Amino acid sequence: MMQVTHHPALYVLKRQVSEPVKRGPGQPAKYPLSDLEVGESRLFVGVHVNTICKRTSQHKPKKFRCVTVTRKGVVGVRVWRVL
Repeated sequence: MMQVTHHPALYVLKRQVSEPVKRGPGQPAKYPLSDLEVGESRLFVGVHVNTICKRTSQHKPKKFRCVTVTRKGVVGVRVWRVL
């Protein structure tokens, strides 16, 4: 039988750390896509293109196009509403 050794240096206990904010009814959307009209676009900085594209699928029957862009050294995802 294998013996398990716990190393106390691997675990850090922190007290009085605030909880992350939970999104619920009435909270603003993290990625506001539903208010885009056809032909409009929005740039999301610091987000991977796959994250945004997965979110666009939740807004059917609306259709979006997502492209990774670099502008002035800043990488982001530009999302266009196409339908």
